[in-house]
Amino acid sequence: SRIDFFEKKIEQWNSSSWRVGLIGITSSGKSTLVNGLLGEELLPSHVKPSSNCLIMTRYGIEKKVVKYYEDGIVQEVTTNLKQELDELGNELKNPTNNKKIHHLSVYSPGFKLNPNITLCDTPGLEAYNLPHHDEITINSILPSLDLVLYISNVRLAAQENNRIIKLIPETKKPLIWVLNCVDVIKEKTEKDGVVSKTREQ
Repeated sequence: SRIDFFEKKIEQWNSSSWRVGLIGITSSGKSTLVNGLLGEELLPSHVKPSSNCLIMTRYGIEKKVVKYYEDGIVQEVTTNLKQELDELGNELKNPTNNKKIHHLSVYSPGFKLNPNITLCDTPGLEAYNLPHHDEITINSILPSLDLVLYISNVRLAAQENNRIIKLIPETKKPLIWVLNCVDVIKEKTEKDGVVSKTREQ
């Protein structure tokens, strides 16, 4: 059965678009990671909750943003993309998604992943006073993904990670756990200069 599973995944990989979802607690670095893969800061990324809707990023010959509204209206934008994404996909500028965005699609020739991959940046989990973010991500977006990247700050309490991690396998989605911000971890040195705990530990 495991061979069958991987054969199906290989066929899917070669023939169609893979939807890879970035999921994690608010400010875990999801949007920052997407911006890194775009080679520029297009998506809103702040310490406070930023992404408030699904933002799908993929390779495209022309750099543009396609806006899909909940009422079915579709609009394409080719200028001022960063401003457009900030106005619509940012919780600070579009609180509780008052502008009724269903999702935003970002296309860029600078996207560093395979053209078959669509990277889905989701609203952060555990956002203070924003329970609808969890609802959107867990119940609406997660079931549509082929692969989940759970982005976690390496300093986050283990019990918080474990609580969220348990939600994802219920959907039967393959999961990769990505530990972010490892560069901030320093070795622990005692007064006599002896290293009592290495970064790896």
